[in-house]
Amino acid sequence: NFLGANQVAEVFVNGEFVGKHNGGYTDFHFDITKQLQYGKENVIAVKIDNLFSYDIPPHTADYNMQGGIYREVELLSLNPVFISKVHAY
Repeated sequence: NFLGANQVAEVFVNGEFVGKHNGGYTDFHFDITKQLQYGKENVIAVKIDNLFSYDIPPHTADYNMQGGIYREVELLSLNPVFISKVHAY
């Protein structure tokens, strides 16, 4: 679970692309169960592009617009049956 990564984030696990998120001010997560190699060392890599894009708000702000991973990252281990986090967007 990424709590803040600005502006376009791409996540890879063991070299395999698992997802892309546009926007730096909402949290996001990906299910990486299929990419994990149990009993072995795993590599999670994150590519961040923080170039300005008019397609991703906000376009201007009265504060410093952060780039890169600027909030906590959590690795969640859940039971096979769980209630997913619901977003209002």
